Amino acid sequence: MATNASPSPQARIHFEDAFNRFEQTVNFDDKREFQLTTLKDVREAARQIERDLGDRGCLRNMRRLQPFFDGLDRYSKIIEVLCNGTPYLPYIWAPVKLMLKLASDFMSSFDKLIEAYVRIAENLPRFDRLSVAFQNTSDFQQVLAMVYSDILEFHRRAYKFFRRRGWSCFFDSTWAQFDRRFSGILQDLAVHSDLVDKEANAFHIFQAAEMRSRADKEISESERHRSSSQIQAVNVWLGTNLALLHDELDRLANHCYPGSTDWIIKSSKMKTWLQNRAGQPICWLVGKPGAGKSVICSKLIQDLQNNQQCSTIFYLCSHFNTSPNEAAQILRSLVSQLVQQSPDLVPYILDECVSRGVPASGSQLRNMIPKLLMGFSSLRIVVDGLDEIEESQQQQVLSDLIDFATKPLDPGSSCKILIASRDVAAISRFLSQKTVLSLGGDLQAFQTAIQPYVHHELNRLKKSLSDIEVEQTTMDIIEHRLVEKSDGMFLWVRLVIATLDASYTIPELLKATETLPDGIERAYGRILEYISSRLHPKQREITVQILEMVCFARRPLKPYEIQSAIGLGQHGTTFHIGTTASETILDLCRPLIESGPRDAVVFAHFTVKEFMLHTTSGPFITALNAHKSISFTLVSYLCSSFALIDPQVQNEEKVVHIAKGAHSLHLYANEFWVEHVLEYIEAGIESDQRILNPVLERVLDLCDAHDCLALPTDDTEKGEELAGHDSQLESHPALQKLGANLDIRGFLEKTMDYRGKRHELQLQASGDEALPILDPELDPSMFSKLRFEYIRLVQHIISMSHVVSISDTQLAKFQQTEGKSAFVCRFQGCLRSTDGYPTASECEEHELSHVRRFYCNEPSCPFKRIPLSSNTALQQHNQTYHAEKYGIDTSTTFRGKQVKNYLKSAKIESFQCTYPGCSAQPFQTQYLLK
Repeated sequence: MATNASPSPQARIHFEDAFNRFEQTVNFDDKREFQLTTLKDVREAARQIERDLGDRGCLRNMRRLQPFFDGLDRYSKIIEVLCNGTPYLPYIWAPVKLMLKLASDFMSSFDKLIEAYVRIAENLPRFDRLSVAFQNTSDFQQVLAMVYSDILEFHRRAYKFFRRRGWSCFFDSTWAQFDRRFSGILQDLAVHSDLVDKEANAFHIFQAAEMRSRADKEISESERHRSSSQIQAVNVWLGTNLALLHDELDRLANHCYPGSTDWIIKSSKMKTWLQNRAGQPICWLVGKPGAGKSVICSKLIQDLQNNQQCSTIFYLCSHFNTSPNEAAQILRSLVSQLVQQSPDLVPYILDECVSRGVPASGSQLRNMIPKLLMGFSSLRIVVDGLDEIEESQQQQVLSDLIDFATKPLDPGSSCKILIASRDVAAISRFLSQKTVLSLGGDLQAFQTAIQPYVHHELNRLKKSLSDIEVEQTTMDIIEHRLVEKSDGMFLWVRLVIATLDASYTIPELLKATETLPDGIERAYGRILEYISSRLHPKQREITVQILEMVCFARRPLKPYEIQSAIGLGQHGTTFHIGTTASETILDLCRPLIESGPRDAVVFAHFTVKEFMLHTTSGPFITALNAHKSISFTLVSYLCSSFALIDPQVQNEEKVVHIAKGAHSLHLYANEFWVEHVLEYIEAGIESDQRILNPVLERVLDLCDAHDCLALPTDDTEKGEELAGHDSQLESHPALQKLGANLDIRGFLEKTMDYRGKRHELQLQASGDEALPILDPELDPSMFSKLRFEYIRLVQHIISMSHVVSISDTQLAKFQQTEGKSAFVCRFQGCLRSTDGYPTASECEEHELSHVRRFYCNEPSCPFKRIPLSSNTALQQHNQTYHAEKYGIDTSTTFRGKQVKNYLKSAKIESFQCTYPGCSAQPFQTQYLLK
């Protein structure tokens, strides 16, 4: 049936674009095989597969493919002349052979694939009816090219699906997504077939092209929206926040001086780890504190992510963010990143875990991750700072990671893991026999790498002494001394150069470098010695107080919280406008502290805390003095905070006080004052002490101030009933020491009772409401009302453009600092309950992580991906839509007949939007249409 016609320019473009798009996804070996495959080869391969299935007792009626092969045969004869001199023609049938072979080992996927080919055959044009004269027109050739594009688009997506690693593990979950796109391809093919049968003109072709473009756009938009919603559902299930992790990665990477990590990344052991070749999959990056392990890891992670030759996931352990089950938290973070890099994994997790209400526990994730890893050809996992978490958690993490790295993967797959830590016994037992990359092993290479960094920092120091002339030879001497004494520690260099800022003459500078401290501990010691001997007593007191707060705070504090706390200590025991300290006060503690994640104040290295608490430093600070100072500060603030709910104080006055920073400490103080007081009492108060110390006196003052405003109401009486009396509190060691101080003990017990019961009720009710939050009026104490009012006023202030008695500059500063945490989580005990989000939408999205979702487990249910808010709702859903399965006879009721008819229609009908101008695809159910 072929003619001597040549393709029109429009048809040629369609053929070429479709071919190139498909060819780009095909690997080299498959390309060569496709070019050599004939339709006869495909038919023979199908017959051979049928024989193999028969031997296995799995016959699948392969004759169903005959109309498909016949349709391709007729179509190939029509377009043969249009494809002369090109490799286009074999691509309409060659992929079928490969797909059938790949799917034949998995019967469910094989059945779905054959069904897809049958559906394509049903939508192919009737080429045997065509007029020979009509085949040579440019319009008709363009339609033929469109059909070619439809066939190759199916092959392209099927090829990507079946060539993806681990596809068989996730087939049932991911085929549904493929099927949605396939339905769009079939719709295009049906339209183009109709054009062929009608021998369409240019106008019809233009309409078809426009329809196809619009439909493709709508399907792509629908897929993006669905994918985004499903990823969000998985992240809610995992309860992870990757933004914080990436913020910390950026912070560490910013410490990296250009070129300073090249020497280790270019080492032979690191190069071997980076390559996909077989070998030891685990590498241990070990070094002393301050050697730059975290900076090296952060730079390596960013390089790997930018290079994109392999997928990279990571976790940065921190002594600040450790949880009782840090090992499970690490697994949740890794799974969240795997999902982010391969969204095709999402349907599998939704079906296997989320929709079944399975919790994201450590054991569940340990079973899941090896299956997820099968979807990656090349993966690198980097875990930094493992020595900063508890020893028991270290062992669990190492056991998990080694198990992942040694599990058999698909041939050619590569999963390698890098672990960075100090050389501690618990980790060495696991990793000493692995590839060990020691940062102290090549001192000459390290000195070469650190010299540019030292040179850069000394130039900065020289500029600060610009009013006096410093000869270059002097700077060269200092640079040589620093490089020689650094002993493989970047942190040591940073600390020591910071101490040189206190030198104001050339002799002082040279003398300071002649007696440089050996090692990181002596560097810390020199800084603390400077604080003790050279600072004014008042400055020394402030510095110690800041270091105590950074060391023992229940979460990392923001600068404005520390400024507020220090201001109180310097201006008596009552907060008022003007007591907040200047932000420059934090400079007293540098370089021991720095800005951390979410602008919080953290130590420059976790060993700073270790050293200050160790007897080597004195100890410089003690837990007893720290809790005493922090407790006194928090309770003193709270004594002044009741003005927020005092009806005699005008709302405008409250706004001014908050905007000027008088209540910047409120969220932290309100949430954690009890814990700090109890820790102080337990550590430093004698049993049955009758003489009150300053902290207990302030607690008694707080009790009095509280009772002045706490008038009993019906709600508070209900709250007292809710709190009841927890007998476990009687055995609390701290409360037992307050036997003689009944007022203080009763006040603490009442506060602890309510908070404990509130948290318990929130956990129990977390599946029954959107978010189980108790009314602040139920709190028999005033602290819930205080918190509620403070949050309300802060959110009001950040929405204001002007506040009376507040300068625009001061208002803008408040909005830029405290406004970043204005919307806090309402779930007690959550880290975000005192360090929130800048917008309500972000906070609401986070709060969903505290809500358990329930899903229907019936595979054919059209609602199985729609979350239900509670177990009660799930039971009601099952009784309504799956009554027969649960033994409920509803066949004689009107509702039962209605539901039965509805479910039947949901499986065979589609529902089209009737809104004028809407061109959305038909919906599967009426529910989704609404």
